[in-house]
Amino acid sequence: MEMFNRDLSDQIKKWRTTGKREILLMDVNGDPLRNNLYKLIGARSDGMEEFSHKCWGEEPPRTHARGSGPIDGGYTTPEIEILNLSMLNFVDSPGDHRSLLLDVSTRSMLGEYSYSICRPVSRRLVMSQKDSLKKYNKIVQEQCSIHRIQERLDAIDKMTTYCGYRSPKWLEKMILTLYAQMTEICRYAEKKCRKILTPVSDFSPTIQMWYDRIHVYLQLIRLKEGKTNKVRNIFRLARKHHILNPEKISQVSYAKHTSESAYWQLKLITNR
Repeated sequence: MEMFNRDLSDQIKKWRTTGKREILLMDVNGDPLRNNLYKLIGARSDGMEEFSHKCWGEEPPRTHARGSGPIDGGYTTPEIEILNLSMLNFVDSPGDHRSLLLDVSTRSMLGEYSYSICRPVSRRLVMSQKDSLKKYNKIVQEQCSIHRIQERLDAIDKMTTYCGYRSPKWLEKMILTLYAQMTEICRYAEKKCRKILTPVSDFSPTIQMWYDRIHVYLQLIRLKEGKTNKVRNIFRLARKHHILNPEKISQVSYAKHTSESAYWQLKLITNR
């Protein structure tokens, strides 16, 4: 393994001397951020940087089906600009490792490299939920009024105009304090504007199957009770979830009860 790491590092150095830009994705059989290969290819000032850890979240995930932590690394030279990065789950990945999806800008890969664009980490705004949006704006406005944000912004604007460039240290500290408080107000509004429910266990195709069947049986019960006339749609949905001959099922309530029992047993097992 040491010979392989040394040979690969030497080859990367040769490619770099000719102006090559490189992306390296591989199974390092260890921590992607702490391994001998990364010490060799990332030690120089123009060395490669590990980027897969940027989509890990709070806890490092396992990247192998039978593993307990990340063992797959992704490394790029400084010129490469990765715009988007995502890690698929095991179900959607072709092998027994979790696959990486990355979006690389053509400018950094093939064009003339001049500088890197550093984009801040942020979440996309969700504007489709009107009730949550209205409550978020209301909370932000109330908090800004309580803490006199607008008055303080106007005062700082006047002081920066009066002091000119460069602002004194006390004014810089005042600006940063106000900015931090505005950020806290936004975070507080995000927490209070809606109730976010998180699953108690990881996604399971088997649990999802029973969950979907329960809802199909509920639709069949409504059909038998005459509460809906969407016969074809319900039968098509039942066959999609592997319920054969749904029109001939006599004891739909019993089938629904059986599906619920299997669903909750699996939930209890996965939550232990």
